[in-house]
Amino acid sequence: MLSAGHIERREGQMSPGEPPIAMVLRRWMDDERLRPFEVERAAGISRGELWLIRHGRVARPGYETLRKLARGVAAHPRTGQVDRDKQRAALRDFSEAAGYDQPDDPDGTSSPAAAYRAHGLKDQPARFWEEMGLTYPDLDPTDQHIVRGVLDRLTRRGGGDVTDWLFEKLLADPVT
Repeated sequence: MLSAGHIERREGQMSPGEPPIAMVLRRWMDDERLRPFEVERAAGISRGELWLIRHGRVARPGYETLRKLARGVAAHPRTGQVDRDKQRAALRDFSEAAGYDQPDDPDGTSSPAAAYRAHGLKDQPARFWEEMGLTYPDLDPTDQHIVRGVLDRLTRRGGGDVTDWLFEKLLADPVT
């Protein structure tokens, strides 16, 4: 895990305004003595994607990318064996640097959002559905119908403006 001292020492070598994720990733690679191609191979990401993150061009990579990077820096360069403790520490550091609240288990199994991601949802919709479930655990059938209607409007082509549709629904059935 990176300490504040590590981060402060690296800041002097960086360009102003560089995203923290770039600094943290480079620090992990330096500490583990990893070359970019080793991280690319172990993480299963492209050379271009790694370059963009390492050079601060991507300030907040998706959570799936962070999980892959954590695996990449925790894998032994020759054997590919992943050190689970290192992987967890790297994921925690990467998540914090990218501004994610709580990291999931590196395998992505410790939260509802992780379960949604495991079923193929991208990070943003997974976080949305997790928040919906936690905020409104007891949606009654009418509310479920409204949510489904909004989502249906969003997914259909030519479905019109969702905001206007919601406004019409609220006027027809005002909340008291």
